[in-house]
Amino acid sequence: MKNKKKSDILEEIARFQKNIIKNKPSLKEMYDQVRMMRYKIKPLQGDISYLNLKNREFIEILWHLGKLDDFFNENKKHNLIVLI
Repeated sequence: MKNKKKSDILEEIARFQKNIIKNKPSLKEMYDQVRMMRYKIKPLQGDISYLNLKNREFIEILWHLGKLDDFFNENKKHNLIVLI
């Protein structure tokens, strides 16, 4: 029974990722959503001023991370995912 639940969770994550990629908003909308997520970026090493915060790939990565975070928080509320 436990293996079935794990595979269901993996399928749910895969389905969510496909939907996110398929329904990706424009770069400006992603940028606005990332700003609303209020990430705090702290460098482990080096100077953060060299980071191009308007780089398309960087914005897309942050946006995807935010959406995945929303997915896990929502499913955690409904007890669909148990984090160890």
